[in-house]
Amino acid sequence: QKEIDELISKISRLQKDLPKDNNLDSDNDFVLSSLYIDDDDDKGRCVKTKSDISFGECVLQEAPYVSYCYLSLSGTYCSYCFKKTTAIIPCYYCAYAAYCSLECMKIAWKSYHWLECSSTNGPT
Repeated sequence: QKEIDELISKISRLQKDLPKDNNLDSDNDFVLSSLYIDDDDDKGRCVKTKSDISFGECVLQEAPYVSYCYLSLSGTYCSYCFKKTTAIIPCYYCAYAAYCSLECMKIAWKSYHWLECSSTNGPT
């Protein structure tokens, strides 16, 4: 049970803080401040806006629950930040992850890759 509790604790810290956007609501850091929930007689419960929304404006941002780089693309995209790159650095311990930089490799290992890597040794 102790190991399970430790894993749950580590996994719960995986979600990163999203970058702050000045147009997002101070109470809800992931929703545009001009949005609100309304109970419309015709439409029911819905999201409405207090002002016009510009084309391409971010109205909602949220960290992904899961992200994955297809193995067929791992030679051209970073397994952590998903940037396209030609200078890929493979994981030292498995054939499934590759990174655009040592920084991405280190962050991925500390965040989640230690859980999914086929090696139990990990980086030193």
